[in-house]
Amino acid sequence: MRIADSVNSCEMVWSVEDAALVLLTARPPTEATPSEIGLLIYVERIEAKWRIKDVLRFSATGKYALIKAEESAHGRGGASGGSPPIVTVKEFQGGRGYSYDLSASYTVKAQKIVRLDLE
Repeated sequence: MRIADSVNSCEMVWSVEDAALVLLTARPPTEATPSEIGLLIYVERIEAKWRIKDVLRFSATGKYALIKAEESAHGRGGASGGSPPIVTVKEFQGGRGYSYDLSASYTVKAQKIVRLDLE
């Protein structure tokens, strides 16, 4: 197994005074096909220090491998309460005639990142 030796990007997807969702991506060196690994990280500020509360991992492979996240609905509150954000994560996969993308929406409940499924 090969490990990425650097971070490709680090983007704050959502933030308020005491909480944030961050997307971190890296491209590990692979021999067969390009790939990208993404981490959606939920952090909270507690007593003037930022602490990681939850992490979700995503992966994409193929010529067009890419992971993106965007805020779909703005959350007004953070760790202290209020409405949580809704964030959509997209994984772009494949290439050479068979590329596709997957997406899912997530929010924060009880200090955990949870997937929003259709009801």
